[in-house]
Amino acid sequence: SELRRSLGLHRGAGTAREMGSGIVAYLAGLPLLAAGLAVSALLATMLEGGALPTDGSHPITEALRGAGPGRFAFVIFLASVVAPLLEETFFRGALYAHPRGSTSGLPRFLSVATSALLTGLLFAAVHPQSLVAIPALAALGVTFAITREWRGSLIAPMTAHGLSNLLVLSLTWIALG
Repeated sequence: SELRRSLGLHRGAGTAREMGSGIVAYLAGLPLLAAGLAVSALLATMLEGGALPTDGSHPITEALRGAGPGRFAFVIFLASVVAPLLEETFFRGALYAHPRGSTSGLPRFLSVATSALLTGLLFAAVHPQSLVAIPALAALGVTFAITREWRGSLIAPMTAHGLSNLLVLSLTWIALG
C-alpha cells in the first residue's frame, strides 16, 4: 500500500477528477511545449546539413502511412493508452520518486524542478526521434512530472500523455492522408 502510494499508483481524488486534471495540465503545459518545439526547430535549422540527424519523426509514422481506420485505432490504442500507462509508471512513478526524495532537502521548487528536468530529459532520450527532438519531448516530460507532483497520482500525467499522443498521431494520420 505504501509502495503503491509512493509510486503514484492510486486513484487520487477519484479517477474522473484526476483525468480532468490531466487534461487541464496538458493545456497548461502547452506554452512549455511550444518553447521546447521552438528550441527543437532552432537546433534543426542550425544542424541542417551537419553530422547529426535532424529528422524528428517517430518510426510509428510509417505504421500510419496509408493506414485505414482499423490500423489507426490500434496504433492510437497502443500510443494513447498502453504507452502512457507503461511510461508514466516508470518515469513519473518509480524514477521521479528517486531524485525527488534525494533532493528533498532543497527548497520544494528546486527539488521539483531538478527532478522534473532530470526525468524529462531521460524520457526524451529514450524516444526514437532524433537528438533535435529532445527539447520538445523533454518539455512534455517536465509537464508530466509537474502534473505528477501536483496530483500525487499517476492518473493525471497518464491522461496528459495519452492526450498528447492522441493529438500528435491524429494530426500525423491526417497529414499523411
